[in-house]
Amino acid sequence: MNFKNLALTLTLLFVAFYSKAQCPASTNTLNGAFNGNNSFNGVMFDVRASNDIVITCFDINVDAGPHTIEVYTRSGTHVGFEADAAAWSLVGTTNVTSAGNNIPTPLPLAINTSILAGESSAFYITTTGTTMNYTNGTGVGNVLVGDTNIELLEGSGKQYPFAATFRPRVFNGNIFYRPAASIAIDTTNINTTDFCLGNFFLDVPFIFNGTTAPDNVFTVELSDADGNFTPAAFTASGASSPIRILAPRPTNPNATYKVRVASSNPAVISDEFEIVCIPVERPDYTPVLTGEAGYSFANLTWSLPPVGLDIAEYEVYMGLNNEEPTTLLTIAQENTLRIDLINGTNYSFQVRPIYVNFEGNNYEVGNSSNIINLKPSVVLGENEESNSALKLYPNPSNGNFTLQFNDFNTEKGVLKIMNLTGKTILTKELKNINNKSEEQLELVNVNNGIYIIQVQTEKGVYQQKIMIAK
Repeated sequence: MNFKNLALTLTLLFVAFYSKAQCPASTNTLNGAFNGNNSFNGVMFDVRASNDIVITCFDINVDAGPHTIEVYTRSGTHVGFEADAAAWSLVGTTNVTSAGNNIPTPLPLAINTSILAGESSAFYITTTGTTMNYTNGTGVGNVLVGDTNIELLEGSGKQYPFAATFRPRVFNGNIFYRPAASIAIDTTNINTTDFCLGNFFLDVPFIFNGTTAPDNVFTVELSDADGNFTPAAFTASGASSPIRILAPRPTNPNATYKVRVASSNPAVISDEFEIVCIPVERPDYTPVLTGEAGYSFANLTWSLPPVGLDIAEYEVYMGLNNEEPTTLLTIAQENTLRIDLINGTNYSFQVRPIYVNFEGNNYEVGNSSNIINLKPSVVLGENEESNSALKLYPNPSNGNFTLQFNDFNTEKGVLKIMNLTGKTILTKELKNINNKSEEQLELVNVNNGIYIIQVQTEKGVYQQKIMIAK
C-alpha cells in the first residue's frame, strides 16, 4: 500500500469535511485559476458585484503543509490602501493544511461579506509568514474571470503584514457566494385601516427571498407615533409570515407609524413601511328596534350596524307602565333578545350600541334606538306557568319557595327579585344552571304582595311573578 498517497487522500478528505462544517451554505461558485507562477505571503484583490450577493467562503492556493491564514476585507477597492491596516477589518483567523501548490485548499472561515449590485469589496488573504501562491497579471483592476453576478479583478501580492506590494498579481482560488437574502413587507395584504381605527393588534405579512438557517428568527418592529424605533415601541417574533404584533394603546389617529421586519440568520432587515393614520369619520348607526309580545314574554329585534362598524355590545333598557326606559335590563351581544315578562303589564324598551373608540383606550356609546311599548297578555286557554322557562312553587308562598329552571343548559346568570315598582330586593349570582335544576329562595322580611323573579343569562332575560302571603 502506498501510505504517502493514503495520507494525502485522508488530508484532502479532512480539509474538505472541515471546510463544509465551517463554511455557510453557498449556492454559487466562481472558479478562479490555480496556475501559480509566483508567491509571497499574501494577496489583495477586488470583487465587483452585478447583483446583490454575499461572499461566504474561499478556496486558496498555498504550498503543502500547515498554514495560519488571516482574512481582511473593506468596502470598495484595495488600491490606495495596500499599507493602511486601519482601513481594513479582520474577518477572522484560521489554520489549514494544504496538499500542495495549485491544489485548491478550502478555507474553513465564514466570510459573510455582502456586496450590493454595482459595488465592490476588497479582500486581503494572507499567511502569517508562509507562502501564498498567485500568478503574475496584466493590470490591476482588469477582469480575470466573472459570471452573471460577480467579477474577480486582478490585484496585488503582499508581504505580511501590510508591507511591500507587488503588482499586478492574480489571486489563485475559488469564490463561494450566494444571492443576498431580502425581506419585503407585503403591503397589499397588511390591514392598516383596522390598526388606525384602534384594533388591538397588527398582522404583518412579509416575503423573504433566500435561505434561512435552522435557528433563524423573524422579528417585527413597530415604531412609536413619532416613527422612532430606538427603543422599538413594540416587537414580536416568529418563524414565518405573518407575525402578529400588539398595537400601541392608544393609536394616535393623526400619526405616522413605521414597521419593519428583520431576520436573525442571515441578518437582513426590510425597508421601513409607513402607516399613516388619519382621522376617519365613523359610519352613522342608529338601531331600529322592533318587538313582539307573547303571552308572558317579548321578542326584541333591532337593525344590524353597517359593514365595517364593530359593535362591542348592546345595552338593553326597560321601563314599566310605559315610562321612559331608564333601567339597564341586560347586555346583549347579538341583535335579538327574548325577555320573560309579567302578563298584563305595560313595558317600554330601548337599545343602545357600545363600541371601542378610535383611540382604542375607552368605550363610547352610540345612538339610542327608538322606544317601543309592549304589553304581554294571557291568551285564552293557555297556561302561562306551564310554558315559562321559570317555575315557582309553592305559589303563593309564605316567603320560602323553590325556583326551577326549564330548558336551561350549563349557563351562568344573575337572579334578581324586584317589587312591582322595579326596586331590587335581592341579587344573586347563579352558576351551572341546568334543565330542571332548582334554587331555594327565601323572602321573609318583605311585605305581602306580588314580586318579580328575573334571571338574566347570555341567551336572554326570563321573568316570573310570585305572590307572598304570610
